[in-house]
Amino acid sequence: MSAPHHTLSSTAQRLRSKEYDPASAHRFASGSDQLLEDLQDLVNITSQISQSLDTFISLTSFTNPKLVSQLKQHSNISSSLHTNTKPNQC
Repeated sequence: MSAPHHTLSSTAQRLRSKEYDPASAHRFASGSDQLLEDLQDLVNITSQISQSLDTFISLTSFTNPKLVSQLKQHSNISSSLHTNTKPNQC
């Protein structure tokens, strides 16, 4: 069976939805296994992102002005979509 596919967003949402007892932060405390597992998931996903970005940078030539312009445009569009799709927080 393969491991479930996680994104940084889904991992962060899962961590925010849980309440942890501050006493479980010690690695030998009872109940620390879940906290350590969740933190390891966060480390793993950020490591995958870092590796992906390193690969992208090594394969991409940023000397092409059209490519740079398109990447900036994509970033602006993505940011706008993300901002507009956030639920209202009251």
